[in-house]
This record gives sequence, structure tokens and C-alpha cells, in this order.
Amino acid sequence: MSDRRKIVILICLTILLVMAYIFYQMPLHHAPYFLSRRLPRVFAMILASAAISISTGLFQTISSNRILTPDLLGYSSMYALMQTLMIFLVGGMGWIIQSPLVSFLLVSSVMVLSSMVLYTLVLRKTAGNMYLLLLLGMVISTFFRSFSSFFQLIMDPNEFSILQNRLLTSVNSANTQVIFISGVVIVVVLPWIIRNLHKYDVLSLGNTHAINLGVDVAKLNQVTLFVIAVLVSVATSMLGPMMFLGLLSVNLARQIMTDYRHKSLLLTSFVLALLFLVFGQLMLERIFAFSINLAVVINVIGGSYLIYLIVKEKAL
Repeated sequence: MSDRRKIVILICLTILLVMAYIFYQMPLHHAPYFLSRRLPRVFAMILASAAISISTGLFQTISSNRILTPDLLGYSSMYALMQTLMIFLVGGMGWIIQSPLVSFLLVSSVMVLSSMVLYTLVLRKTAGNMYLLLLLGMVISTFFRSFSSFFQLIMDPNEFSILQNRLLTSVNSANTQVIFISGVVIVVVLPWIIRNLHKYDVLSLGNTHAINLGVDVAKLNQVTLFVIAVLVSVATSMLGPMMFLGLLSVNLARQIMTDYRHKSLLLTSFVLALLFLVFGQLMLERIFAFSINLAVVINVIGGSYLIYLIVKEKAL
């Protein structure tokens, strides 16, 4: 089967699932109410799928490793620390917490700026050594998690309950204003990514070959890290941490498609990520009746797939 036919089948299947999610058990006389509730969730899932799949695909290219995710740079733990500090310092009923838009802008801005200042300094000091950057990211993640745990232990139980709800991945809590701003950010970043897809195709051959073919690898890696920081921060601030969704969608796209080009890889991984999100949300609402969290399902499947990839690579 050709790659074009595969992607068409995946797109059609995803559209059918989206239509099922929007129109399932929707009375015609209450259609405006149901659409006002379900359409923002669909847009949120589309934007989150695009941000997570693209950021993971680009990160695996610049790190030359297909089992890594941007979460290794500490974005999820930084998000958890930001939410913990805001609720601890301001309180669960503070105006920052009660305003989704203000909270989104604050968390996204701090995550992007802090990560970029830190990682830019590291890349300059280490001559673009990505492995040292990954090691630093893992250390920072551990530090942020420990710091978050400390404040959570001394936090008021009622505020801790509010914090737990904010740290869980939830499509239902997506805010319309937040979705609009996230869409604008992704639309602004996307043209730069499209213009540089051919450079990532060359970079996938290795840094040495890319440099010999005229690609400024150091500059490309630095700008790519900024783009990844923006995409991951937007997706995490909008729906919450989804560590394994990108890993799952990008690696399945590599197995499904025979085309090595990032144009096909990122498109397929985006469609797969959206397929998983919509299917998971549909099952969560219609079968499990919100008894489990969407992130739990994604992390269990993604974690199992990561173990499979590690065992497979070791066998090779």
C-alpha cells in the first residue's frame, strides 16, 4: 500500500471519529448547546496534537534518537512546579488561578523564557553538545519534581485538591480564549517549520553530513529548541502534561510510512496523535464515564510502547 493511501485512510478514520465525538447522542433541539461544548474540545485536541507531534518529531531529529521526547528537557516538571507555586503563593481562589487566560499566559511565558535562557547558555558553553543538554534536562526535572513535592507536602489540603485537578490532563477544562491564543501561536510558528523541513531531512543523515551539505546545525538546533519550547509550553498549558503521546504517534508514523521526509512524517504523526486523543476522549466519556484520566491511558500505552522500542533496539 502506498504512503498516500495510508495517510488518506488515517485522515478519513480520524474525521469519522471527530464526527462521532461531535454528533454522538446530540438532540437536534439542543444542538447549539452541545456544539458550544464539544467544538472547543475538538479544536483543543487538534492544536495539542499538532504541537506535541511536531515538537517530538523535531526533537528526535536534532537529538538523533527516536526514543526521546521533549519532556526530558523538564517541561512537564516545570509546569507542575509553576502550578504548585502559583496555588501555594496566591491560593486556590486567587485571581491568577481563577482566570484561565492569565494563568495560561503566565505559565507559557515563564516556561518558554526560562528554558530558552538556560538551554541557550548550555549550548554555547558546550559547543552544541545535545547529550549534555539532555543530561542537564534530566537533572533539572528531578530538581523541579523534588521542589514541587516539598511545597505539595506543606500545602493546604483544599489547595492541593485544586492543584491535582490542574495537573491532570483534561480536554474538558480547555478555555475558548486559551484555545484561540494557542492557535495563533501555532499558526505563527508553523510557517518557519514548513520552510525548514528540507533542513531536517538533511539533519536526519547526521550532523557531519548536514554540515558538509551546508546546514548550519548549531543555529538550526538552537532555533528548533526555541520552537519546541513554544509548542510544548502551549500544549502543556492548554491541556496538561501528555508525555508519551508524541513518542507514540511519531514512532508509529515512522513504522507506517516508508517516506523518510519530515513532510510525511510530521503529517502522519499529527493525524495519529489526533486519532489517539479523540478516540481516548470518546472512550473516556462514553464507556468509562470519566472514571479514569486521559493521561493515564496515554501514559500506560505510550510507556509500554517505549519499553517495546528499547527491547527492539537492544535486540538489533
